Amino acid sequence: MPKLLLLGAGTHARVVLDCLRAMGRGADVLGMVEGDGDRTRWGQSYDGCRVLGGIGKLASFARAAGQGAEAALGYGENARRAELAALARKHHLRLPVLVHPRASVSPRARLGPGTQVLAGAVVVTGARLGAGVIVNTGATVDHDCRISTGVHIAPGAHLAGTGVVGRLAW
Repeated sequence: MPKLLLLGAGTHARVVLDCLRAMGRGADVLGMVEGDGDRTRWGQSYDGCRVLGGIGKLASFARAAGQGAEAALGYGENARRAELAALARKHHLRLPVLVHPRASVSPRARLGPGTQVLAGAVVVTGARLGAGVIVNTGATVDHDCRISTGVHIAPGAHLAGTGVVGRLAW
């Protein structure tokens, strides 16, 4: 499996780390990379994962991770997550789709790069999710919904069939 950097070191990053571990990808995580402004977390460990430093060093972290390296988006805030997705792509980091083993995703749903379907979430047939979408804990996206890039479906939220959610909506 490719090595993976977790972009973020806050609360959502810990949820993503839990998802990665549940998927059997915990050993692939090189560490967390946090925003450059607040250095208080740098060098510390959260849930057994070390904060390597700031996002400004992402290029050097990506080179060290090697070809085929990946980045998981650890921010729940939509605009920041979209910025980090663009930065990851700039540094040739692939954004894997993350589906928690206790989530249910129809094989006839489409999930964009960097999308996260977390524990207890359900995505059903015909749903189309853009890049960097979060379907958070216990949320449901029913048949034929269209979810645009960077959307965050909050924990426990339920979308009826054929719903449409615009870019970066929460």
